Amino acid sequence: MLRFSDGVEFNTEGKLRIEERFDGLYVVGDGMLIPISSQAEGNVLIADDLRKQIAKLDDDIEVAANDPIKEEDCTADLYRKRRHLQAQLELVDRI
Repeated sequence: MLRFSDGVEFNTEGKLRIEERFDGLYVVGDGMLIPISSQAEGNVLIADDLRKQIAKLDDDIEVAANDPIKEEDCTADLYRKRRHLQAQLELVDRI
């Protein structure tokens, strides 16, 4: 929770999202608070973050797939997470 001296509070936990406050728009989440000038700018920031998360998962999937010690469940879990992030990205891209 981020608290300012004027009493304004932002919950910066959770996934990135856009919040509108009396003084403007913000992308909030993942421990961040980013002022933005428009919903479109916020959507771009969120989409960029989702793409980075997907790229990281792709790297993790490649490592897991090439490691004989890793269990198949681990790789399957990574694929599930990737599909979930991809679905979120597709929703953001439609806006």
